[in-house]
Amino acid sequence: MSQGKTIDEALTNVKEAIKGWLKVEEKHGKLDVNESTEMFLGEVIV
Repeated sequence: MSQGKTIDEALTNVKEAIKGWLKVEEKHGKLDVNESTEMFLGEVIV
C-alpha cells in the first residue's frame, strides 16, 4: 500500500513498494527473477 501528495509522488511510492515486495518474495523463495512470471499484484484506486 502506498500514497503520495501528487499523482507523480504516488506512482513513485507505488513503484518502490512493488520493488520491496518483489525482494521479499525472492528472499523467501517464492519468486525466481530468472523465470518469466505473471501475477496479480493488487489494484489501484484513484
